[in-house]
Order: sequence, then structure tokens, then C-alpha cells
Amino acid sequence: MTTLLRIAPLLLLAAVTGCSGQTTDVSGKVTYKGIPVVYGTVVLIDASKLPRSGWINPDGTFRITGVALGPAKASVTSPPPPDGKQTTAAKGTQEPHASPDDAERSADPVPAAPAEVQKGWVALPSKYSDPETSGITTDVQPKKTLQIDLR
Repeated sequence: MTTLLRIAPLLLLAAVTGCSGQTTDVSGKVTYKGIPVVYGTVVLIDASKLPRSGWINPDGTFRITGVALGPAKASVTSPPPPDGKQTTAAKGTQEPHASPDDAERSADPVPAAPAEVQKGWVALPSKYSDPETSGITTDVQPKKTLQIDLR
């Protein structure tokens, strides 16, 4: 009887939460008008309502870990890849007394993206950058790949 009393709360918790605690990894490929998207991120708002994201590789593939099973909305962002001319924000630039000259001297250059990425990059319509307007939905299941073909 005492064993039953000890495990009863756990059984009740399992019954209430059901399968919502199960997660899987999601992989797939993103294309735009049939051509691989070479740079950016895919974000999934999963059944737990939490965002999960993964980088897009130069061949258009991506992988996102720890995605809750069930319905999900997605977005795809693909900003221009770095060309080696940009710099990172310098430490202390958020301070009101920091001058632009200080930021210039202490900022680190951002490495350029590979030539294949720069050559293959295409701007995506802005609607795809928001899960609420992208129109991209899926049912996340184990071992299911997600093919996103943007038009």
C-alpha cells in the first residue's frame, strides 16, 4: 500500500502530461523555387510553444534537436551572408560614454562566408521569417524529415 502511495503522484503526472514530454530531432532541407537555401536558420515553434532552431548548411540541409512531438509552425530566415567587411560589436559600445572611434578600434572582423554561400545566396520574401505568416506547418514525428520548399 505504501508503494502505491509513493508512485501514485508519478502515475497521475504521467497521465496528465501524456506524450508531451517526448522530443525528437528534426532534419530536412530548405529550397526556394527549387534551389537550396544556402545560408540562414530554420526555427520551429513546437507543440510545447518553445522555439527551436538550426543552421542551414550550404546544401540547404538543417538539423534541429529537442523538438516536441506534435504540430509545429516554422520560419526560415536568410540574411545576407557576411562578406568579411562587417565587424562584431565591440565590448563597451553599449556604454553611453563610448565613442564610435572606440568601437572601430576594438571590434573584431567577421569572417566571410564561403564563396559557394555568397554566390548561391538569394533573398527570401520577408513573410517566411515569421512562423505566424510563413504558412509552414508540420506534424513533428520521430524519423520524419521536413522538406521546406518556399515559392
